[in-house]
Amino acid sequence: MFNQPMPAYIANPNADAPEVESAPLPRVTLLTPKYVRCALAISPSQLYKDVRTGHFPPPVHIGRRHSRFIASEVVLFINGLARGLTRDERYELVQAIVANRSVPGGEAA
Repeated sequence: MFNQPMPAYIANPNADAPEVESAPLPRVTLLTPKYVRCALAISPSQLYKDVRTGHFPPPVHIGRRHSRFIASEVVLFINGLARGLTRDERYELVQAIVANRSVPGGEAA
């Protein structure tokens, strides 16, 4: 089953390990849907209605049955509420947030 020889840096810990280019991973805080609902004082159905209609950032799925909201996105949304953005302006904000996800180096890229 394991007929291949071990790499030298594993067989001999004193050997030079291969160079691995690494970049620091961004720190992302994930929030449960319940936490988000409580922070916004809305019902579960209202939260998912807003997600479905594009008026709230969608969650990321972390398994077959679990999803979480990205905290920085929720904070951006709440800041928009505090600034008095209209519903249409909040929609545009959410679209910008979602577009940022697919950009390399974006929040959840």
